[in-house]
Amino acid sequence: MKALYFSALITCSLPGETPISFLASADFTHFFAGAPLLLTLSRNETSFYVLDRNTFNGILHFSFDSSKQVLQDDKTQSTWSINGSCIDGAMKGSKLRTIQSYQEFWHSWQAFHPETEVFK
Repeated sequence: MKALYFSALITCSLPGETPISFLASADFTHFFAGAPLLLTLSRNETSFYVLDRNTFNGILHFSFDSSKQVLQDDKTQSTWSINGSCIDGAMKGSKLRTIQSYQEFWHSWQAFHPETEVFK
């Protein structure tokens, strides 16, 4: 549990659903209440975005280029910023829907929610 002590915890919620929290350790994709989510973190991990990957082109899957700090979707090969804006390619000008979320530190969360289960 020591490694988690200062980890950032991201919590997001969708209307009518119980909020879900996860540790912010890398860019990853996840499904929550049927919504395909993408979590992105800035290089210094001070800014984050939880985005809906469902678009008019279907559900997108992304790879991350850490040297350029951009994402590329596998369906259209478009380039996206970490805030969910398409900056180049077939979907240029599109924006992924932002999911309501907030960030706090694991030690703060755990102090108020000691019953939280940690899955690895």
